Amino acid sequence: MRSFLVLWILVACSCGSVSGGAAKTVDAKPPQLVVSPMTLTIPEGTTKTFDVLLDSEPTTPMTVNIVSTNATAFPISTTSITFTGGSGANWSIPTQVMVSPPIDKNTVSETAMINVSDAASTTSAEISATVQDTTTLKQLGWPDQFTDGLGITGNTLVAFQVTIDADTTLDAFGVINRIAVQDSLYRMALYRDGGGRPGALFASMAAPVALAVGLNVFDLQPDVAIDTVNTPAGRTFWLAVETSMGINTRSSPTITTSRCLMAVANITDHWPVGFDPTKCATGAAINIWMDTYHQ
Repeated sequence: MRSFLVLWILVACSCGSVSGGAAKTVDAKPPQLVVSPMTLTIPEGTTKTFDVLLDSEPTTPMTVNIVSTNATAFPISTTSITFTGGSGANWSIPTQVMVSPPIDKNTVSETAMINVSDAASTTSAEISATVQDTTTLKQLGWPDQFTDGLGITGNTLVAFQVTIDADTTLDAFGVINRIAVQDSLYRMALYRDGGGRPGALFASMAAPVALAVGLNVFDLQPDVAIDTVNTPAGRTFWLAVETSMGINTRSSPTITTSRCLMAVANITDHWPVGFDPTKCATGAAINIWMDTYHQ
């Protein structure tokens, strides 16, 4: 009887020890992120996506934060995702995040790391992203400094014909002023063709600015998208410059183009339309241009 009692006690103690040890070593691993793909190569002006989900069900809602180290070149569609378990759970359903590099006015293939991590820092992943930049930059007009001096009197608008061969985006206007003209202001504009002379005003500087000696470049804000229209006439535009007190620029001794002149009362007036065809002829090109970019 005594022997049976001792055996019973030993068995009971042994079972208790195993049971107690198991309770102490239970350590549930928090859900881990599953992100795919881990690298993205994205042509500029397009969108690619990556998927985010969890490898196990969370016991409470789990918020995941998404951060791009170059948010300008790699804007993302969302900065956080909340995964849930239980009824209506979404933890096992891939959530798509869009990455959409915009078309910019440089030819740099930017890079970034996109970090995905939960708020408690128990799991994280990094996506390596690269832009494929095929931007075409162009200067339309005559940015090279010519040799012949040419003065344009104040309150005179001069427009030159330019051909734009592809849909593009207008970034900036430019003019070279050789010698200072005291207190002179300038402004520039782009017209569509109107039957061999400037027609409808397409884009312009909103207000005149001071004319400096040398390069004068005005960056349009925002940039203006140019639809060239699928006809030869639609690809012809007129680039115009106007000054208040005059401009001392240079002209080309060899390059000639269609040119129109118009007297204007005041540089702050509305941009003129309805050019007199008798004021349009072939003339030497002068130093005015515009910068464009497109894919």
